[in-house]
Amino acid sequence: MELTISQASLATLARQTDVSLYRRVLHQLDPHRFEALGEAHTVAFIRHALDRCDAWSLGMTNEAAYVLFLMTQLGSFFFEDPRYVQIAAPLLQDPGPVDRRVESARERFIAYGDRHYGGAYEARHRALRQLSARLGEFELPSCDPWQVAQTLVDLEARDEGLEALVERAHAAARELGMAVPLGEKLCVLLVYWLGWGVTMDPLFPWLRDLAAREGEPADAVARRLASAAKKRFYRRMAAIAATEAS
Repeated sequence: MELTISQASLATLARQTDVSLYRRVLHQLDPHRFEALGEAHTVAFIRHALDRCDAWSLGMTNEAAYVLFLMTQLGSFFFEDPRYVQIAAPLLQDPGPVDRRVESARERFIAYGDRHYGGAYEARHRALRQLSARLGEFELPSCDPWQVAQTLVDLEARDEGLEALVERAHAAARELGMAVPLGEKLCVLLVYWLGWGVTMDPLFPWLRDLAAREGEPADAVARRLASAAKKRFYRRMAAIAATEAS
């Protein structure tokens, strides 16, 4: 009796193999992050990345691995983020006779990192330390989302437009059920540091887990998410300090 396997089944098996491979890659890249994220959310992240690779006709293992890397650095929706248009642009193009799209994206990311992060991320860590000292200011009623956005842009000496950042933050606050001043200011920080699609990003499931329950006041949601975000931020600062001390 001859056993036949449908093309759909073969595709499913191939995707499962890909997911297992990239789980190992991610755990080598950042074991603490992906252990904390958990298997289900890690798999969701990989599937999201592989879906984008399919849409962009990127079928090689090293190509998908680099897309995963970019998403860990810039957010899972970096290709929609105005700040990263130049990095994403090659991936959105047709392959052409000689496909250098991933190599071109890599060159652009390295140039961007040199400009904004510094070697070993010194510039970004310095900006984070300065931000840590100013977090309390953002909770004052006299502070608005525009001031938060301006502070962030100034910390890293960027030239991105503030209007798009604040508009995206307002939308994120609505998506999370906290369209109140504290929620909007918090979303400026989240969108700026974690990426344009932060409310949908499989790398940050805690945001959706803590988002509004039906009938819950937006102020309560904003306070809960602000508390959780602060704890995660200070854990990140402690990890940076430990790395720099070693």
